[in-house]
Amino acid sequence: MLAIGFVLGLALAGCGGSDDPKPRTPAGDLRDLEHTTKDEATKAQLERFARVRIPASATNLRSYSRSAMDTQVLVSFEIPRADLDAFVASGNFRRTLTDNDRAIGSTVGGEIGWHLDKAKRVMGLGEVMSGLGRNLVVVLDDPRLAAVYLEAVAL
Repeated sequence: MLAIGFVLGLALAGCGGSDDPKPRTPAGDLRDLEHTTKDEATKAQLERFARVRIPASATNLRSYSRSAMDTQVLVSFEIPRADLDAFVASGNFRRTLTDNDRAIGSTVGGEIGWHLDKAKRVMGLGEVMSGLGRNLVVVLDDPRLAAVYLEAVAL
């Protein structure tokens, strides 16, 4: 009986925690992202939340997050076109990029300078997977670079 009381006491006290008062978990990143705005999230937080790997070759990384009923994260960056397939593969998207698919509305992303309505050649996809909606648009107007725009929403 004493052993059961001891185990219950440890469980209720929250024993077994780490030295880090705020461990890094996807749920922790979600809470952190709910309180960030323009370009405050770390690359690691963005990757865990959106379930992608932002290539090391990425430049002009921008992000924005907001939380109302759901947390929405916007991420944009540019990569060499040669890195596009690896980026899409890193996200384990179930769909493939489709020509002229404007999966993100033209009014989304104005907070961080997105002007998707001005893009001429685009590919995109949209999906919902395990409580996360992801919309991806790739602008291919520059022959050397792919401009990547990703919207991720926790549902």
